[in-house]
Amino acid sequence: MDGPLAPPPRVPYVFALGRRKGALMNIFELRRAYHDSLANIRSWFSDSSLSGHMTVLDRLAFLDAWRQEMVEYFERHGYCLACSRRLERCLCRGRRT
Repeated sequence: MDGPLAPPPRVPYVFALGRRKGALMNIFELRRAYHDSLANIRSWFSDSSLSGHMTVLDRLAFLDAWRQEMVEYFERHGYCLACSRRLERCLCRGRRT
């Protein structure tokens, strides 16, 4: 090994995990990606040079869009964001099998 590994890039999107295209993630990987993404957004909001011009409504709109993106990302991998169950076992939002 040539030296310490560089930390992963800090982006608010979960697509930077280096998985092959089309590969499904398990719930543990999804939850980890969610929390990493949330930490990135928190640090971005705390950096006044990046978010200092945003109003409270701008921040809320951004968070709402981010959460919807997370819901869709979890669903693409076959899981529910709210309950962390496989979609076929999820009872959220009227899904009953």
